Amino acid sequence: MRMARREEALEVKLWQEMPSPEQIWQDLPEELKALLPEDWQARKEWLFDIWTLQNGISVVISAFVQAVRQAEIDTQKLCVVSAVGCLTPVYEALKCDCFRVHQGRSIPFGIGLHLGNPSLKVAVLSDDSDILALGGNHVIHAARRNLDMLVICLHELALDGRDEQPPFNLPYLLSVCGAPYIARWTTFHWDNLRYTIAEALYKRGFRFIEVVMPTLFTEEPSELMEALNSFVGRTVIKHFASPETEGDLMGEQIVVGKFVDIEKLTFLDMMEREVFSQFA
Repeated sequence: MRMARREEALEVKLWQEMPSPEQIWQDLPEELKALLPEDWQARKEWLFDIWTLQNGISVVISAFVQAVRQAEIDTQKLCVVSAVGCLTPVYEALKCDCFRVHQGRSIPFGIGLHLGNPSLKVAVLSDDSDILALGGNHVIHAARRNLDMLVICLHELALDGRDEQPPFNLPYLLSVCGAPYIARWTTFHWDNLRYTIAEALYKRGFRFIEVVMPTLFTEEPSELMEALNSFVGRTVIKHFASPETEGDLMGEQIVVGKFVDIEKLTFLDMMEREVFSQFA
């Protein structure tokens, strides 16, 4: 929710202070360099996205792209939807269909793709302002109906405790709605996130992966590093923990891992069963 406001406030400053693409290239991790397109103009656009966002979204994109390759997903059948506007790297790396929609509409757009052509593999990759604020009702009903789609929610968490309201306990919310697959990682758990996305791509039903992105608005690098180290120290990997009691982000520990992994009939499975029962 804070991401859009920060980008708007710092846009001019970021343009003025942005280092050269060559300098950004030198500072990138190798796994991101491997995903960059060969065309230098497209590469510069991606480098600017990484520089301006500065909140881990490039890590999530990298994990998603590598997970698709690991799972050997047919990219001709893959559709990625987002309201963030940062899907250029996904398209350049995978050459799949990517859609940018209005804030709050990424999940209903994805639902339309899925119901219009169930053979497609639909993934929604967006932030909390889109999925939780403006589109909160859509994620609830998509989970209740167990629509066959993967949702990756980038959830910002202020390290200085200045969130305007307490963050959602998303594992608990989605578990109450009946989502059959729920997981949470942070931007520091790249390997775990990549494996979880690859696993979720194989599964059916509504799959929800929360990615916690810690943020701190400060000009002092020492303050940022201290806050990040404290955040990492609070994270604990614990699979199949109770979403109700251990899914809160405001507790002493931040539990990450897989919360729910069960098999359920999807929305279309239920529809087919009802239709066949009428003519049996």
